Parts: sequence; C-alpha cells; structure tokens
Amino acid sequence: MRGRVGWLLGVGLLVLLAGCQRLQFDKEFDLEFGGIKTYGIDAPSSEQKVDLKVTATEPVSVYIVLEKELKDAETKNGAFDKEKALAKKTGVTNDTLQATIPARSHFGIVVMSAAKKSKVKLVLDAR
Repeated sequence: MRGRVGWLLGVGLLVLLAGCQRLQFDKEFDLEFGGIKTYGIDAPSSEQKVDLKVTATEPVSVYIVLEKELKDAETKNGAFDKEKALAKKTGVTNDTLQATIPARSHFGIVVMSAAKKSKVKLVLDAR
C-alpha cells in the first residue's frame, strides 16, 4: 500500500511540474532616441499568465506580442500591428503589464523610445 501511494505521489508531482513551466526574463539596457528593442521568449507549454514590470528613466512604449508581430517589429523597423498586442502601454516609466500567453505560442516584448534616450529594465515573471 505504501509503495502505491509513493508511486502515485511521484507521478502526480511529475504531472504538476510538467504543467507549470516557469517563465522568467530579466533585462536592463539603454534605448536610444527613436530606438526599438525586441526580445523573443520561448513558448510556454500551457496557457500562461505573465507580469512584465517596466522601469525606465524616460517614457517608453511597451508591447507584449505574439511571434508574427515580433518579427514584423524586428524586420520593419518597429512597424507592426499594435492592435494585436496581448498587452500595451505608452508613456511608461514605472508600470506593470499583464498578459495571457496562449499555449505553445512564441511571444516577445517590444520596447520603443518616445522622445529621449532611456535606461530601461524589464522583469517578466509567470503567475
């Protein structure tokens, strides 16, 4: 009996760990006037809620986007469909964005400077 309970607990733990992929991302960088930075993030195995904490010395625009919009932002000098962003905020100096990332969907972060050079810190964490 004890062996079966131990085996069931072990299997339950494996299932729990497999379903709870931890997404974490931490980046600090300088963003030039009129600049854009993009960061791709691996797809979660299941739907995942994320918080993106943004701090900047000057206002910036921040977007959490799926892979297609991320690639457009990278290849078209920041031109992408901002309406398709999972989360977006402009004029950010200290704020948190929240988004739900679909299962098995690569996504990313796009940061654009508004008017001045800015030092930016991004911290993404899954909930």
